[in-house]
Amino acid sequence: MAFPHHQESSRGCASWKDAFRVTSYYLDLVDVNIDKKPVGFLPNTFQIFENGTDGFTIDTGSTVTRLRAGEFDQMTQAMIDYLRKTFRRRPCGIRR
Repeated sequence: MAFPHHQESSRGCASWKDAFRVTSYYLDLVDVNIDKKPVGFLPNTFQIFENGTDGFTIDTGSTVTRLRAGEFDQMTQAMIDYLRKTFRRRPCGIRR
């Protein structure tokens, strides 16, 4: 995962703008790498809006990750390409 540059706080630790919300920890996610290659999401795909919607949330208590349809398809295709390259065959259970 790739994140934008952080800022140093006066206490000498890293900080991110609006990093903490009441119930969730938000990250300003820029892109995702598969086998050290970026998937290539458009800039601001995972941007947190001023009203607190969208963005990328880490929920350590859940096994579910949600992506919008377009981003899901992009991630799926990147995984298929990686698996085909690595194992030289089509992944089972994924139709593309």
